[in-house]
Amino acid sequence: MKQTEQKNDRNIGKKLLVYLGSAWVFIEALNFLVDKYYWNSRVLDILILLIIFGLPTLVIHLYFDRKFTRRAIILHSINILLTIAVISFSLIKPNALNPSQIRLIKFQNEQKKLARSVRSLAILPFSNFTGTESHASLVSGLHDALISEFGKIGAIRVPSRTSTLPYADSQKTIKSIASELKVDAILETSVLSVNEKIRIQVKLINTVPEIQLWSQTFDTELDNIMGLYNQVIKNIANQIHLALSPDEKNILKYSRVVNPEAYKAYLEGIYQSEKLSATGFQLAKESFQKSIELDSMFAPVYAGLAFAWIGALQMDHATATEAMPHIYKNNLKALMIDPNHPQAHYNEALISFQEEWDWAKCETAFRKAIELNPGHVAAQAYFGHLLLILKRFDEAIIVMEKALEMDPRNPLVLFLYAVVLWHHGDLDRAIKLAQETLEINPNNGIIYTILESSMYLKGDFNGSIEMMRIKHGNKIEGFEDVVNEYKENEYESIMLKIAELLQDQSLVNYFGVALYYN
Repeated sequence: MKQTEQKNDRNIGKKLLVYLGSAWVFIEALNFLVDKYYWNSRVLDILILLIIFGLPTLVIHLYFDRKFTRRAIILHSINILLTIAVISFSLIKPNALNPSQIRLIKFQNEQKKLARSVRSLAILPFSNFTGTESHASLVSGLHDALISEFGKIGAIRVPSRTSTLPYADSQKTIKSIASELKVDAILETSVLSVNEKIRIQVKLINTVPEIQLWSQTFDTELDNIMGLYNQVIKNIANQIHLALSPDEKNILKYSRVVNPEAYKAYLEGIYQSEKLSATGFQLAKESFQKSIELDSMFAPVYAGLAFAWIGALQMDHATATEAMPHIYKNNLKALMIDPNHPQAHYNEALISFQEEWDWAKCETAFRKAIELNPGHVAAQAYFGHLLLILKRFDEAIIVMEKALEMDPRNPLVLFLYAVVLWHHGDLDRAIKLAQETLEINPNNGIIYTILESSMYLKGDFNGSIEMMRIKHGNKIEGFEDVVNEYKENEYESIMLKIAELLQDQSLVNYFGVALYYN
């Protein structure tokens, strides 16, 4: 009798070991499939819970020798009710249990240690898995909006969309991208569906070593998209143990419901504005106007429309007479709806800077925009440029250094910092940053002016002339003839001749010609 009982115990033990081993293999296989094919991670959570509660089912079944006695049925019923209750709770509060995180305990502990060290992350351009390219502007806009929302959290550094956009469909490794952007982690996001609901999958990846720290799939109606951004940020802040200030917690606590079609039109406007073309600005203005017609109380749309007019004015696609009334009207409306909208204060700073020349008002607006969105790197960079104009060089250096630390691959930051350093007399570093700018954006003609001027001031006349050749050589008729006449100590006379050629051939404006007379 005892031998039979011992044999049964051994059989139960073997079956439990087989069950646990099979369950572990099954869970690991499911994790692989979820990661590879972007399945909803909630499916994995439910399956793991079923496996967990399947274990007591097996024990009860074996204990009662596979017989459904009264006690066995009661125990099975309790187990089933517990299973239903826990799964229901997991569906209602998907981030409360995270059963998929129970796998490989030692590895998970290592993940937690790495997560605590993350204080900067780059949000890569969203992958479009919706099955149609017609959603490109929506997917692009979601990327831009998430970065903007992250910028309001001062405790973590997130490079701008300008810096991360070149890595769309990049063949570079996660480690290489993180090294170039100088971040601790990468956020990969995929848009899986934008039909009745929008579904996105988010993966937080540590860079050294390259380990996935966290993954979550989010489903929401498009009218609650602002809440989705907040949810992603809160989850990441929780994963990396980020200490949020009371103000930051309040920002993430509340979110506005938006008209879905109005929001799509708003994102289309952002997408078109980024093209920086006359057609792009025109399409952007039309999209923003359509959004306003659908939802007249959404502050970001008015700020976006004002910024589109500012961009058109800056790029000479509109005159000041034409643009300024639209800029003032829409930016004022944005501030009336939301006095604390960062982009509206940034717009106000740009208007004061470029059109009104009201330096006091400009500084106040820049400071307010940065206070409301510490991650707004363009506001930081242009504020540094304002301080340069005000001849507050030491302050300008501090602000520009912070902007560069925030976004080390942003060509706007590199360029404006090079200008500040040039004026400050740090020519070596000005040349270094100018060269870094050209690596990212080789078509930035103004940077060649910084390089040729810096090299001239350092006494490198040949280098200065070579920068002029790259900038103007193929455009100016007679340029090579003038340069070939160059002899040592005749640099200034060459500059005057090039200025005359530029003026005669109307290749640049009067300011561009004046640079060579100086």
